[in-house]
Amino acid sequence: MLKFTQDDLIINLQIGEQVEIIDLRTCLAINDGDLPKEYTQQPSWYAFYASILASQEDKLATVEREYTKYKADISLQLRQGKLQILDSNNKSLKLTEGAIQNYIDTDEHTLIYQQKIQKMQTICKKLKSLVNGSIQRKDMLIQLGLLERQERKQIPMNNGLRQH
Repeated sequence: MLKFTQDDLIINLQIGEQVEIIDLRTCLAINDGDLPKEYTQQPSWYAFYASILASQEDKLATVEREYTKYKADISLQLRQGKLQILDSNNKSLKLTEGAIQNYIDTDEHTLIYQQKIQKMQTICKKLKSLVNGSIQRKDMLIQLGLLERQERKQIPMNNGLRQH
């Protein structure tokens, strides 16, 4: 069974000094009592979510490049003898590809990079779901507008009041 916490359904965005909290359960809701407002706000919401996603993807790519460079730097330092891999008796181990990779994989900075990347990837996935949900929301608004127009055509008006 999958268990979700409140944090799984929330995106906290820091915009300048302000923190925006986006609740994935409610942010795409449609107020069918005020469709004109919903129609006019839809493009700005889509642009907002899409631009935040693009910015987050750029930040993720930057961290991934930094991590790749970090791993290459560690590997180079090991190969040049500036760093050594020591066993439990403080004796230098033979430098093999496996030993280098194990050293990098267990390095505390590697773990920090991996955690940061994983967190950023999760945020990107949530933002992608928001962008995709916004597209579905737009489609739903179109359908609601069509239904509303059809209802107006079917219900004759008498002095501005609907007849039942």
